[in-house]
Amino acid sequence: ISSVIEWCPHGRAWRILKPRIFEIHVLPKYFDHSKLSSFVRQANGWGFRRLTQGYDRNAYYHEWFLRGKPELVKQMKRPKVGEKKSADPEYEPDLHAIDMEHPLDGNAFSSEQDSMNYQPTQVMSNSTPGSISFPQGLPQEMQHMIADNTQF
Repeated sequence: ISSVIEWCPHGRAWRILKPRIFEIHVLPKYFDHSKLSSFVRQANGWGFRRLTQGYDRNAYYHEWFLRGKPELVKQMKRPKVGEKKSADPEYEPDLHAIDMEHPLDGNAFSSEQDSMNYQPTQVMSNSTPGSISFPQGLPQEMQHMIADNTQF
């Protein structure tokens, strides 16, 4: 699965590398559908946003979804219609700059060059995660997908 979906080097966003394989092999295992568009709609509905420019282009991020921090997932809440943020590329976060100032555990880079040369690690593995507390209302399919596969 690590060749299909991966964490960005800073651990603050993830991207789908092979959308078609993701649809065929990953989605049917955890969802009642195999449509990438439905998965993206669900992720957007939970506040994930797609980055549209820069090094992290086409990666998805959420302030409470960070590599190695499963305890933060329980802070996620499904935004109400009026609370949803509009996508404006001008205001997208620079996750590499954030990581330089506030690295996640194990992400400390000594320079911007180190950050750019860092090889991405996988979002998903076959490791068994610890107990994860999910937010109320998070679809069961998403809970299973995170619990079964996300490397923490």
